[in-house]
Formats: sequence, C-alpha cells, structure tokens
Amino acid sequence: MLLQVALIVIFLISNLRIPHFDGFGDLIAIEGHVYRIVDQGTHGSMWVSDEARVFTRHSPYGVLLAHVDKAGYVLRNVEVGENIHLFEGGKLEVYTVVEVSRYRLVQDEIRSDTLIGEDGKRIDEYDAYYRYYRDAPDRSLSFQTCIERDGNERWGLLFIVAYPE
Repeated sequence: MLLQVALIVIFLISNLRIPHFDGFGDLIAIEGHVYRIVDQGTHGSMWVSDEARVFTRHSPYGVLLAHVDKAGYVLRNVEVGENIHLFEGGKLEVYTVVEVSRYRLVQDEIRSDTLIGEDGKRIDEYDAYYRYYRDAPDRSLSFQTCIERDGNERWGLLFIVAYPE
C-alpha cells in the first residue's frame, strides 16, 4: 500500500527527477495497479519471479515477464491505446500500447514450439523471440505472459508492445 501511495505522489509531480524515491527501485503501473520490477541477474534467462506483484526484466533486452497467475494476470485486459507508466531510475515515463498479440502454443514435431496468432498465421518461438525481444525498437517496452485456458497455464502466449509518448 505504501508503495502505491508513493507512486501516485510521483505521478502527480510527473517527470521530475526525485533521488529520494530511487530507493523504491523500478516500478510499473498498469490498469491502476502498481508492480515492482526485478532483474533476472544471475538467475539465468529463463527465470521469472514467483512473487505476485512483480515483473521480471529479461536480460539483456528488457522485456518484462510475469507468470499468468501472478503479475501477468493484469495484462489480460490491456488494450491498444492504453497508457502504462514506468518509474525507472527516479524518472517517470509514459508509454502507449501499440500492439497486443495473442498466440496459441502448439507442439510441432518438425520445429520447436509453434505459435498460432489470432489471424491464423503461424510463427515459431524463434520468430517471436526476434520480433519481441532482440529486434524490438529501442526504447520500446514489451511484455510477455502465458495465456491460461481450460486449466492449461501454457495454452498460449500474450505479447504487448508499447512506445514512449
């Protein structure tokens, strides 16, 4: 609760650099909820925090990851045009969502995991990695979480891309 109040105060005074608040670390506000951001650090590139109100920053590309039953749950209703507020390094930046893509995850015997988009287009996990991770435009903000359906927490993948205003 104290963390949410602090972020609201920061939002009110907007893009001012406030060293006093740097101790909170990096925060993100999505759909009125505030989440901490942690780095993967030495955990490895497959590690994602199990904490409920935490997004994990993927190294080295900065994509924010979360489990669907934890912080990733908030991403299910995010829409194009929505604003996301990032408080990083003592500075507030507002991002606008420009893409929300949902894919069904299927096992392909020839290739690795295959993703089928809502439009029926198929891409493999490597194509998704390049598109949303490695080749993402500088200063873009991307998210990834799983899509749960019929009790299967890995039924699909959700990717969200936002650009700074």
